[in-house]
This record gives sequence, C-alpha cells and structure tokens, in this order.
Amino acid sequence: MCTLGTCTEHIPVEEVFQQLKCTPEGLTTKEGEARLQIFGLNKLEEKKESKFLKFLGFMWNPLSWVMEAAAIMAIALANGGGRPPDWQDFIGILTFPCSSKRTQIYTFRS
Repeated sequence: MCTLGTCTEHIPVEEVFQQLKCTPEGLTTKEGEARLQIFGLNKLEEKKESKFLKFLGFMWNPLSWVMEAAAIMAIALANGGGRPPDWQDFIGILTFPCSSKRTQIYTFRS
C-alpha cells in the first residue's frame, strides 16, 4: 500500500513509524484523541437502502417478467363467458416470484 508518497511495504519499519509519527508501542491517548479529532472515526459511511427498491431490483430479470406476464394473462384470458376473473391463479402465480425474491433478499442481505 502506498501512503505519504512512498510504498510502505518496501521501506524499513522504523522509517514507517517515523512517517506516521508513532512508535511500536502505539499512540498515546492524547495523540489518539488528537487524530480522532482531525481524521474522525475509522469507519465506512453506511448507505441507507430502501428495502422496497431492493425488492424491485431483484424482480428485474426475465424469469420474473415471464411470471408477471403469466399472472396478467391468467386474469385477462380467464374472464371469458361472463365468468369472474380467476384470482386464485393470479395470486398463485405472483406468490412464487415474490417469495423467491424475499428469500434472495434474506440470503444476500449484508
């Protein structure tokens, strides 16, 4: 890793300590607090992600499109002869991709 304009893995350890202004024993409490004020906490910024948008992102694939089209066709085509829409097939077809995507979200959450 290159820091301070020099690759620290190719220079003597004593020189690295000198460049980082520390010792093999570590920093004093006072120096640690001063660096904390200057540089802040050593952590990555957490990004809040909408669970709903993440769920919709998992639904963006050809298999989901086919399942959604089948669900729409179950409603549109089963309505012949004055019969009511076939809601059971519609719900059943949509249940599979939704439960599958919910499982994927649970498995890949971080």
